[in-house]
Amino acid sequence: MVNNNETASKLIDFFQYVSVDYDDLPRRIIDGIRLYFGYNAVYCIFQKLNGKEYAITELHGDSIYKRDHVLYKELWSKDDIFFKKLDVIVNGSKTMKKYAWRCQDFGWSLEDFWNQDLGKAIRKGGFGYKALITCGQAWYNMQHTISLFKPEKKGDFSDEEMALFNNIGTLFSIMQNNYREKIENDQLKSVLNKHITDMRGCFCVLNCQLNVIFQTDSFSEIIDELFKGEFFKHILMPIVAQMGELEHSKKSETSKEYNSENVKYTMNISKFSQDKNESYKLQYLYMIKIQVIKDATPSKSSQFDVIEEGSFYLKNSDIYCLTRREIEVLKLMMNGLSVEKIIEKICVAESTARTHINNIYRKLGVNSRSEAMAKIIKDSTS
Repeated sequence: MVNNNETASKLIDFFQYVSVDYDDLPRRIIDGIRLYFGYNAVYCIFQKLNGKEYAITELHGDSIYKRDHVLYKELWSKDDIFFKKLDVIVNGSKTMKKYAWRCQDFGWSLEDFWNQDLGKAIRKGGFGYKALITCGQAWYNMQHTISLFKPEKKGDFSDEEMALFNNIGTLFSIMQNNYREKIENDQLKSVLNKHITDMRGCFCVLNCQLNVIFQTDSFSEIIDELFKGEFFKHILMPIVAQMGELEHSKKSETSKEYNSENVKYTMNISKFSQDKNESYKLQYLYMIKIQVIKDATPSKSSQFDVIEEGSFYLKNSDIYCLTRREIEVLKLMMNGLSVEKIIEKICVAESTARTHINNIYRKLGVNSRSEAMAKIIKDSTS
């Protein structure tokens, strides 16, 4: 950080101002830069395309600055040195911790900048000189940047100003991490609220970089049984890639069926995002649910007979040391009956039924109905 106490104080105030409300981070940053440092700015979100190419996907800024970015969008894409060198800038911010850039950093003179169609257009619009701030970011296929402008009559940005911008870039890096985490947490909360009734089921939530951010206890066990540790590399990634090819269609989910020994599973993968802004839309989550369909190839040695789809009957309970009543309760659980239905079926008090269920979980070494089913199925095929 800079030594100047006044500037350091402004940087702290700026950071606190922005951090008050991450729901509107781009607007807070634009307003904060104008309020504390006196510069007009445009906040631009780029979507990364194939290779090193980017496309402008969302703009935030003040009056004519945002308007002219929209007006001259094609010129920005064709002529703007910062746009054309964005991949170099991003890599430089990661390797050199250089967060603030101006056209001279790429061997351009100011005359080179002014002589382009874009330079002529923004000069006419009163933009003046331009600098760009960005940083290494954990977004998936996105890059957030800040363009700062200074009137031509005030001269080009000084080294002191570029040092200030680099310090703003350091704070910008922290803000970006916080903003991305907030969006991911918001999306996860929305998914879990929607599927709160499935919390005892077998499912997993991944971010768009295919990192697990939530999973139920039974999910990992069934995945290991089905795919022997190769799920993400050989199973999930090709499916997600196929879903990406359908990104512009209405389809946002797909289903597959898999067999493991005597058991058939269905796996449903759906893509979810909130429609708040482009950052939310592009940082979607994947919801993966696995359900047991039925015993695919029942045999005499199996501990289960399939009575009907989704319905199982326990034949050999000795290995679990279950009592006669616990066996009866377990059968009803495996057939999908709720606790209330079990109470009604065997005519006992709720506390008694729950005691039986807790004893079953303890003897099987599990914590939920889905884990109990997975364990019994696994034991029956081993």
